[in-house]
Amino acid sequence: MPSEPSPTRSLNILLVEDDPNVQNAVAKILTKYHHTVRRAWGVESALAALAEAPCEVLISDIGLPDGSGWHLVERAGRALCPYAIAISGFNSTADVADSEASGFQRHLSKPFAAAELLAALEVAAATLNELWSTIHPKHTAGEPPMTPLHIDLQGWIILLIGTIVSFVVSIAVIAWFMGWVRKRGFTPFAIYRVIVGIAVLLWARHLALAAG
Repeated sequence: MPSEPSPTRSLNILLVEDDPNVQNAVAKILTKYHHTVRRAWGVESALAALAEAPCEVLISDIGLPDGSGWHLVERAGRALCPYAIAISGFNSTADVADSEASGFQRHLSKPFAAAELLAALEVAAATLNELWSTIHPKHTAGEPPMTPLHIDLQGWIILLIGTIVSFVVSIAVIAWFMGWVRKRGFTPFAIYRVIVGIAVLLWARHLALAAG
């Protein structure tokens, strides 16, 4: 019996299958190899899950209660699921061609062995690593990918420090300005007029630059 291949890293997977027995069996294989697995039962529940958080790999049945896996992949797009694997009893040449046309990279025919699924995931991991390395040159193969909204810990620290510094400087400038105008005997109403006047001038300048 051939040994089961192990994917290069843990993957974030959305599993879409309406048959509870098949879903549980596939999820058991995925969790055994330390993948993060979320589940959905149909097109709409899968799209709702993807709206909450994209996945790296979508594994979906073709025949679903509220549509088809083909329709699901087309609606989700590569932004929400960059790699998709079809698992289906629809196994004609036309069915496989439809899977490829809709956006699936692989089509596994039911029933399939665990080794087939793991081999497909190994290809998925390699493909995603190459994709992320192209988008983010500093990405190291085998590490989880950087999403467009990804900021590492160092980035968050720098952002936090910059925000705090900007806030402190802004408060200091406002305090200095208020002290300056009070020393000169301006009333609060006069201060507001100055602020509004400056805002109007800045907005006018912005419109002039935009028009130019």
